[in-house]
Amino acid sequence: MRFFPALTFQIVFDQLLFGLILLSILGTDRVTAEEAERVKSPPATIQVAAGCPPLTDGLIPGCVREVKAKNFLITNKCSRKIRIAIDYLDTSAQWRLKAWYKIAPGVKTYLADEDPNLRLQSRNDIWYYYAETTGKGPQCTWSGGDEHSIPKYIDNQKYSLRRIAQSDVGVYSLDLTCASSCDASDDDDDDNNK
Repeated sequence: MRFFPALTFQIVFDQLLFGLILLSILGTDRVTAEEAERVKSPPATIQVAAGCPPLTDGLIPGCVREVKAKNFLITNKCSRKIRIAIDYLDTSAQWRLKAWYKIAPGVKTYLADEDPNLRLQSRNDIWYYYAETTGKGPQCTWSGGDEHSIPKYIDNQKYSLRRIAQSDVGVYSLDLTCASSCDASDDDDDDNNK
């Protein structure tokens, strides 16, 4: 059986780093099942393919692949403006809460920092979001409401963020579609209260 010392060292180092990150995030040496699920996998740049033995048994060609960072692509399929907040594990293994991204009706956009060329990226399969329509008219919200949602404070207001689990995709994609009751046109641009 062939071993690749440099790659094996990187895997062990990444797993050790993952453990230290969990301890620093949680401030404890105990991790609950819910917290472990939230940080589903270590922030490694490689992953073992399904059906392959654990990495401790050595590496088999075709069983290890690189995990590439993915961008967040949001599509507003409503006839109204929306705003969205997102909580995700960035490529440096830090949970980041970013709010608010405003998206016009019918627009498809990648979420980015202040510089539009710096798109938000993650290697983690789990992320969270909250979205709502803005302006006049009935409000539509996309929020959590089950055991997988998480509460977050944004601008001193508590929101329930919805959990998304996406794996084996090239980009994290989310289409926001309004219900007919809140998809009325908002001719008056009243975003000042949001």
